[in-house]
Amino acid sequence: MKKSFLFLYLFFCGFILCPVYGQWSRTYIGDGNEGASSVVALQNQGYIVAGATNSWGAGAADFYVLKLKNNGSFGWQKTYGGFEEDSAWSVIETRLGNYIVAGETYSFGQGAADYWVLKLKPNGSVNWQKTLGGTSDDVARSVTQAIDGGYAVAGYTSSFGKGLKDIWLIKLSKEGEIEWQKTYGGKKDDAASVMYHK
Repeated sequence: MKKSFLFLYLFFCGFILCPVYGQWSRTYIGDGNEGASSVVALQNQGYIVAGATNSWGAGAADFYVLKLKNNGSFGWQKTYGGFEEDSAWSVIETRLGNYIVAGETYSFGQGAADYWVLKLKPNGSVNWQKTLGGTSDDVARSVTQAIDGGYAVAGYTSSFGKGLKDIWLIKLSKEGEIEWQKTYGGKKDDAASVMYHK
C-alpha cells in the first residue's frame, strides 16, 4: 500500500454483515486517510477490522485495527508501526479469541517491505510480532489458523523464488516461529491473496 491509500468507508450492509436492507453504516476517519482491507465477524458478537491509517500512529502509515461492537461503535482502536509505511491486509480471530494481523512493513525487517505478523490479545495489546523477508519486497496478504493451532501466512516475495514475484507460504507455530516455508511460481509474477480454512 506504499504511497497509496483507500479512503475508509465501512458500509456493513448487503451481502457482507447485515440483512438485505442494512442495519447501520458508519465511517471511521481522521485528518488523513484510512483504508480497510479485512473485516471478520467475531465469535462473541462484534467485528474486527484491519487496514492502514496515516491520521494517527508513529509513521507515514501504520497498521490500523478496530474492534467494533454489534452496532458499529468502538470497542477499541489501535495503531501499530514505525516511522515508515506499514499496512495490514488480513485479520482473523483465533479459536481462543485472540487476533492475528498480517501485512507489510517498511519500518522493520530486512528489506524494502517485509511480512509483518502480529498476535494481539483481546484488548489489542501485542502478544508477539514477527517480521519475515529478504532484501526486496515481501508482502503478506492473507493469514489463517491451521488445524494444529499455528498459522499459515501467504502473499508474495520478490526476495526468494524463481520469478519477479512468487507466492510465499509460511507456516508459523502458535508462538510465531517458522516451521516451514515454500515459494511457488514461474518466471513472471505470482501472488496469493486469500486463504480460508474452516
